[in-house]
Amino acid sequence: MFAPHGGLRLAIIGIGLWSIVNAATNSIGKAMIAAIVPLAQRGRAYGIYYVVFGLSWWAGSVLLGWLYDHTQYATGV
Repeated sequence: MFAPHGGLRLAIIGIGLWSIVNAATNSIGKAMIAAIVPLAQRGRAYGIYYVVFGLSWWAGSVLLGWLYDHTQYATGV
């Protein structure tokens, strides 16, 4: 599906995008919750945040595994 050098380029772009999103969610997301949620409800808000984050991470990992299984690299075709 992808040429070997094209796959490397795509991986580098993906890592760069992941780094940007990770930096934003690890700083801005938590600060935003602290700024808009009352102190008494922050525990629940952070819990919801991490449940959604964790489920999204899991779904993305499953999708990535499925995509990998269906590429030329995995099948050897």
